[in-house]
Amino acid sequence: MTTFKSAFLVWLVLLACPVAFGGGWPCGKFARVSTDLPFFLDHFHQLTEAEKITSSDRALFMLSRCPDDFYYQMSTIPELFDLWLKQSPRLLKTPSTTRESESSVFLATLLSMLKGLAVSNQYKTMQYRLIEKLSTLSSDTDGAQRSHAFRNWQCSLWGGVVIRDTVTDWKRADGAEWKVLSDDFLFLLASCPDNFYAVLADEPAVLREWLEKLPDLSFAAGPDFKPMIEEFRLELVNRLKTQEHNSKYLSVHKSVLRRLTNIRFRIID
Repeated sequence: MTTFKSAFLVWLVLLACPVAFGGGWPCGKFARVSTDLPFFLDHFHQLTEAEKITSSDRALFMLSRCPDDFYYQMSTIPELFDLWLKQSPRLLKTPSTTRESESSVFLATLLSMLKGLAVSNQYKTMQYRLIEKLSTLSSDTDGAQRSHAFRNWQCSLWGGVVIRDTVTDWKRADGAEWKVLSDDFLFLLASCPDNFYAVLADEPAVLREWLEKLPDLSFAAGPDFKPMIEEFRLELVNRLKTQEHNSKYLSVHKSVLRRLTNIRFRIID
């Protein structure tokens, strides 16, 4: 993987959208605890083709899960949004064993969501262009109607895809990129815990390495970040404790929960 600058934590305080249209936890003020969207935009020209595909998959997941946060970040670098939108058909249609069966229904469901989503005036042009582009990529309206009946369709259709993508990127990453991917893992864990457990259960070496490095990668920053990062950690721990999980992945759940419970924020200059 290409060597990049160290990632930085960005935090947004935005109103959450209705859950059916994306939004809710971990969006709003927690949304920027992870996802590599700003990093992906800043370094798009330097990414390999494989990296563009996996990062694009994660960008689409963020759009489906936290549309306000997606639009905010994309609006900061409009020329790269244009480039990504132009290249998206090629990136989405590149054969991939992780997503061949999921792409069509996910894109159709995402299109359906965007058509019914009210956004701020400054994002309307961006949303219109996304709708126009997605309309050319998928026409599985029946699948979209069925999927929209599920409250957590983003996870059931695309969660496994982006988590597997992130595992793949972790395996070929270097030290600087691990920080970005660790934050991605946290966002995906908070968004789709069962999908996360299912994928990482088959990747014990990646899970072990991530948990070992997690304090230094995602819970060490300047003092100004401590209140928000700690609030995110405590909320995530509480949710993981109280939500029901597939007993098949109980060992993964316990390992993740134990690590997150015992982590203490470290202030760095």
